[in-house]
Amino acid sequence: MSRSSNEPIYLGCHVVLDRGSWWVELEFLFEDGIRRKRVNSFRSEGRARVAARWIGWAAQRDIDPPMGM
Repeated sequence: MSRSSNEPIYLGCHVVLDRGSWWVELEFLFEDGIRRKRVNSFRSEGRARVAARWIGWAAQRDIDPPMGM
């Protein structure tokens, strides 16, 4: 089964400090490039990391693994 061009190949979830707030970002790798989406901001790094684990886990459920895995 081949992957359509609008389905991500890889998904990453990262915590980024920007202007005093900790942001959770989703990073999608597509055949034509990378796209990033900021999900939410948090006042503490710890809360952002906990949220990133949950958000990343939930987002990964909807992505099929690459062929051969």
